[in-house]
Amino acid sequence: MIPSFVVLLRGVAPSNWSASQRVLAAVREVAAVPVTLLVVPRLHGEPYNLRFDNALTRRLALGDELALHGYMHEEDSPTLGPLDRLRRRLHRGEAEFQRLRCDDALQRLHAGMRWFAANGWPLGGFVAPHWALGPGAWAALQLTPFLYTLTRDGLHALARDEAMPSHSIVHHTAGPARRALSLAWNAWPGRLGQDAAPLVRLELTPDAADHGAVRRAWQHCLHRHLSCRQAQTLTRVVQSWQPALARPDAVPAAFRAPSSARA
Repeated sequence: MIPSFVVLLRGVAPSNWSASQRVLAAVREVAAVPVTLLVVPRLHGEPYNLRFDNALTRRLALGDELALHGYMHEEDSPTLGPLDRLRRRLHRGEAEFQRLRCDDALQRLHAGMRWFAANGWPLGGFVAPHWALGPGAWAALQLTPFLYTLTRDGLHALARDEAMPSHSIVHHTAGPARRALSLAWNAWPGRLGQDAAPLVRLELTPDAADHGAVRRAWQHCLHRHLSCRQAQTLTRVVQSWQPALARPDAVPAAFRAPSSARA
């Protein structure tokens, strides 16, 4: 398998679409590569937005991929003691699928799938906010036709129950201190063997183009990895790694692109 590089834009929703477009433009300043957009149907409860849906349809036509990224992107179950309170603080209260029961997780997954189906979008993957998948969410994913999910250090082909090691590059943007630490950490030469990983993921947030030093750092990272890796969407990575999944009959009809989109 060719060493791969995936650009992810996480937490895309109507309320941050303008900022997300700035990130997409900054990616294009470096190279015209496909981006996997992790989209949230109802970020913190905001309503569906037809203009946003139409904008995502246009991104698909340009060669990008859409993946489901939670449903509301917030954790609403009761807090269980000080350790749970600390965990929620670290995740900013957004680890939606960390403690859901299987039936509750499945209900939210199905709601997101219906949103994709209503727009005629192909759907290959689900990525939990903060990669936080509890036992209930893992069990629910086994009951869906999703091709893949992500954890912090792996790409999981759900149909085969196999995982590919991957390296995630994240530039934090919340506050000057976190930005400085993130820049220093990501600049570490050969950090944790990222150059040897079969898949490297550049994971961006909608405000990743709003801080000059951060933007320059990830643009440099993108340029460097494109010199030795092939830029792909996550679905393409899975299909090249698991060739049988590239066959149309291996993907449920509801998860394929409409015939007009494939023509």
